[in-house]
Amino acid sequence: MRRLVIACSIGACALAACSSSTAKTGTAGSTVAPPTTASATTTTVAQSAQKVPARTRYVVDGRNVDLVCKGHGRVPVVLQAGGRENGSVWNGLIASLGDDVFTCVFNRPGTTAEEVDQPVTELMTPEIVAKSLSDTLRQAGVGPRVILVGHSAGGADSIVFGGHYPDQVAGAVLFDPSVPQLVPAAEWQRVGFDGAKMIAQTRAVTSWPNVPIVILTADSKLVLANKEATPAEERGWIAGHQQWAHLSSKGVQREVPNTSHLVYLTAPEVARDTILEVLRQVS
Repeated sequence: MRRLVIACSIGACALAACSSSTAKTGTAGSTVAPPTTASATTTTVAQSAQKVPARTRYVVDGRNVDLVCKGHGRVPVVLQAGGRENGSVWNGLIASLGDDVFTCVFNRPGTTAEEVDQPVTELMTPEIVAKSLSDTLRQAGVGPRVILVGHSAGGADSIVFGGHYPDQVAGAVLFDPSVPQLVPAAEWQRVGFDGAKMIAQTRAVTSWPNVPIVILTADSKLVLANKEATPAEERGWIAGHQQWAHLSSKGVQREVPNTSHLVYLTAPEVARDTILEVLRQVS
């Protein structure tokens, strides 16, 4: 079965990071060819220094969401976790970026602290999540353009966000984003998503802002060794990542050696450095 849309406690995630540290080295990734579907967006972002919003709780279309910001900078880095994870999973990565990076953790509907451990009451779609994030950023006065950072389902949501709200995107770093058609419908439902709409809405994205986007794919040799995917599924997963990277002429897909699906935990320095790389390109 294809690696699942991960949802784990901080302790379990940390254990996963440690358990994969001795895995075999994977194949290095490569820069993908320029696409024909990228919209004409400049790379350099000129906007004012960000201010930490006075509040963290917002309501969008009757749903609670959180936006927790800290640090300093002109281009916000907005992080979306995978599965039904609360944004606290990003604490280590944010600390490694330092105070000179303005970060905002977005807890989508259903993943606020009060909701994340409760039964799923509504199935989300990427378009609902994208609109929730767009409206929250506007309410909070964050942006107007941001660097999207997403893991797993949060990466797929980021792809849809860029397709619908290109003027709010300065760049993106996606950690092994979920390719919806390769995730079982029951797994999507378990983590609070409508699987059919995940597939349809990500497939509907045919254009993206022409900004830097780096997709970091887990080590395929490690994935196959752990029987997290069949060879055909793994080829489809990588092809999906390459297709998304092709949406921008500045897109890159890289396979990261010694990493599991939890790329940002199993290769924390690579995760940090890649975000800083994109931040330098747009600053």
